[in-house]
Amino acid sequence: MYTITGCINGRSQWYHGKGLGGSSLINLMLYVRGNKADFDRWERMGNKGWGYDDVLPLFKRSEQVHVKVHDEAYHGRDGYLSVSDPSYASRVTHAWVQAAQEAGYPYVDYNGKEQIGVSFLQSTTLKGRRDHAERGWLRPFRHRKNFVVRKNSLVTKILINPKTKKAYGVEYKTLGKKYTVTAKKEVILSAGVFNSPKLLMLSGVGPKRTLEKFDIPVLSNLPVGKIMYDHLFFPNLMFTVNKPISLNILPYLIPQTYVDHLTYGSGTPGFCRKYQYSYIIYYKIT
Repeated sequence: MYTITGCINGRSQWYHGKGLGGSSLINLMLYVRGNKADFDRWERMGNKGWGYDDVLPLFKRSEQVHVKVHDEAYHGRDGYLSVSDPSYASRVTHAWVQAAQEAGYPYVDYNGKEQIGVSFLQSTTLKGRRDHAERGWLRPFRHRKNFVVRKNSLVTKILINPKTKKAYGVEYKTLGKKYTVTAKKEVILSAGVFNSPKLLMLSGVGPKRTLEKFDIPVLSNLPVGKIMYDHLFFPNLMFTVNKPISLNILPYLIPQTYVDHLTYGSGTPGFCRKYQYSYIIYYKIT
């Protein structure tokens, strides 16, 4: 076994949440939609309904914006996902944003119309606390008669009609027992970037060579799981300063830090350390 640049046996480690809310339970809470040109390019490639004019109403519909500087035409107020300004930002962050503006970059809403400029990060938080998928979209509707959540359950296969190639249900395991549930209308596969292609392949949809290797009957020979793109990440710049203006360890050692956060959701370095970072966003459309 060997480790190279954070990899084990040449493989990168990928963390994903296992619980109600999925990876929204553990992610960095950054709210970044992407650039209009990307969505429009997907549509031109044949993905009908993925153009920016198609997805923008859905972004707005899902969102409850609490960002002070935002492009009103690109945000919603009645959704279930809270998007907020940082509850804490270090003096370094304020200095960085100010310096960028002095250099000529406007302060922008990077989820709005103009994306070239500088901004504090927008985050999926509500009153200083993480706002995840379970709190936003499951908890408010948990008492509906037509809504059921099976905890401690693992989907093992999508049931697909081999003649029509349409999904009609799923198989899942709970506490060692296998169950089958069928759908009257549709089956929505939303198991994340790793488990979605895995489930498709277990169900017979994927590369023929891979499926035959594991004795899985091939329903559709498709390049499922062949390509995955991750978002780009720019390494943080490091500076030596002559004053202690960045984050420090002291708030971690003060019990009142935890009391304030749990009681009021107030931002502190101990809980909002990610907000020491902000960035200039550049997009060059080619």
